[in-house]
Amino acid sequence: METGMSPGMSWLATSWREVLSLLQFRFMPEKKREALAFAIRGWVASMLAMYLAFYLELDEPYWAPLTVWIVLQPTPGMSISKAFYRIVGTIIGSFMGVVLICFFVQTPELFIAALALWVGACTMVSNLLRNFRAYGAVMAGFTAAIVASGAIERPNEIIQIALARCAATLIGIACATIITAIFAKHEARTRVRMLLAKAIGDTIRRSALPVTATTAERLALGKPLIDELIALDAEIDYAAAESAGVRIHEDCARSLVAHLFQAIAARRSLEEELPRGGTSADPEVAQLLDSTLQFFRNAPELMAADQWLTLQQQMEELRRKIEKAMPEERVSDFRPAASSRMVLDRLDELLEHLARAISDWQLLLGGWKWSPSLSLNFHRDRRRAVINGLRAAIAVGVAGAFWIASAWSMGPSLLIWVSVGASFFASAPQPDRLGNLFLNLVMVACVAAFIVNYFVLPGTSAFPILAFAYGLVLVPATVLLYNARNPIPIMAFCANFIALSQPVNAMTYDTAAFLNNAMALYLGCGAGVLSYSLFMPADPRVARRYVVYRIRLGLERISRLEPIPSFDVWQTRMFDRINRLHDPANPSGWPTDEWFNGGLAALGLGTEVLRLRHLLTEARLASRTAGLIRTVLQSFREITARPDVARKSVRHALTELERNVPEGREEKLSWFRVRGILEKMESFFADHPTFLTGRTEMI
Repeated sequence: METGMSPGMSWLATSWREVLSLLQFRFMPEKKREALAFAIRGWVASMLAMYLAFYLELDEPYWAPLTVWIVLQPTPGMSISKAFYRIVGTIIGSFMGVVLICFFVQTPELFIAALALWVGACTMVSNLLRNFRAYGAVMAGFTAAIVASGAIERPNEIIQIALARCAATLIGIACATIITAIFAKHEARTRVRMLLAKAIGDTIRRSALPVTATTAERLALGKPLIDELIALDAEIDYAAAESAGVRIHEDCARSLVAHLFQAIAARRSLEEELPRGGTSADPEVAQLLDSTLQFFRNAPELMAADQWLTLQQQMEELRRKIEKAMPEERVSDFRPAASSRMVLDRLDELLEHLARAISDWQLLLGGWKWSPSLSLNFHRDRRRAVINGLRAAIAVGVAGAFWIASAWSMGPSLLIWVSVGASFFASAPQPDRLGNLFLNLVMVACVAAFIVNYFVLPGTSAFPILAFAYGLVLVPATVLLYNARNPIPIMAFCANFIALSQPVNAMTYDTAAFLNNAMALYLGCGAGVLSYSLFMPADPRVARRYVVYRIRLGLERISRLEPIPSFDVWQTRMFDRINRLHDPANPSGWPTDEWFNGGLAALGLGTEVLRLRHLLTEARLASRTAGLIRTVLQSFREITARPDVARKSVRHALTELERNVPEGREEKLSWFRVRGILEKMESFFADHPTFLTGRTEMI
């Protein structure tokens, strides 16, 4: 019994808590509770959208609830972000649909060709964008198909049709976004901060690995960390849409992630250098390395105690010690001295970027002031974008030709669903598999829609009964298909269930029309999905070679672009490429050590190219040393067409460098740095002789 409460009041309080617990479904496992809450939000939003579309007497009002299930996302931030880009895509697509009708309504062949080119172009653009920006580009493509195909037989009503489609879409977006914003948990700010703090901690733990750690031990920590950092880009995007507190620091959060990428790259470079015995000739360097690793092992305790300032102070103290170390003045043998210098420089770089990441973290927590220093710049697969664009254009063109030849009354609907099937999954790692799942759920949705339309709805004309009948299908299906990371199965079933049922005011029950519409939808989506297998299907070997080609092209560009590209531009893009070379679920990659290790080594090679460029412009160099650097950089400017030239140029520069040791202190320090960089480049070509030539093949 609670203190100060009568037995009756205590009973009422206990009963209320029990009722509240039942209303909040606390008796269910948390995962199922989340799924049920998501399902109810979707059902309420879609029925509200349908009611408003009925009330406003829109043409084909079912596009409103259908839009809800396309836009609906588990979190407010994801929903707001997707809604915004859906609005942009819908407006652009509607405008383009009007343009197509205005110019080509009298020439169906040209209309089909123009629509195919537009859908293909939007699909290609979507493959070059990230997050829901890609979805907005896809929407611009098939919204044009929706508007134009709907008006092809009623060209005089094109403006009214476009406005009706836009209105239905905007109603669906508004209902989905408002319901999600009101009833879903607002945890984006807390979640993104938790993920950023975890990323800092994981990077420090990765940096603390002993120098004797095996490749498997490094991979066990490093691969999930890279996945985590790449995924943070989307998390920041969604959190910024939901929370103003994240939005004002959005660039700062990305800067933090970029600094962590650079810290990992510095640690990788250190691991590549240490096996060559860089610390054995200088006890002070070995001591600094041990001290730094010990600091990293102790750092998680300081993070747990929220001692960020202490962390930074200890990092700065270690950096001051590294700056004072001069191994090249104590060792007569050039090679170990150059290697020791590189070890010191990479330790300093590692500490610098971790310190800056922590500084960005403190800015994120400290109010309105922020000053991001780095940015993210991930890989764009231009080859796949072009292929997917061509594939979508061909699929729409073939479907249009079939419509013209057959004069099928559902030809316009066929065009819409071919556009969806050929473009919606194009940016997925394995679009054919996702498309097949989509088709299977379309078939299930077809059966469910037939049962509801012909065995449930004919007995009533009241909207509440209609909404309840839809809820009996939509809510259980959403719970069964719920997956917060991939809501496409829910969209595949729920959106297509509504598209097949086609609720209008008043309902009509024409079995032939229902089956005709179902056939157009299934054949259209099926043709679009089939195009992924028929037209230039994904080939992991070709995809790997293309990634390597882009690495080679990137090396060429960073060796010549002015101003000198920043390290973060090269490194964030390369980590994304390395992920593609290692991810077994992605046809752009393959889980083989040769490709993965070659990609990691190429990451370091490009970083050294940038270091040479900075030394050439910022350091005091002897004239002969500067000339050798220019020769090496010139060879990298030809590496796309002649990948072997760079290897020969590096070998020649190393030979010449040994004959021209400068006397001045600063010139000599720069000479050792150049020598260490060239030795690392030479080791890349020795360890991975065929990687950049594209001849590496692992079966």
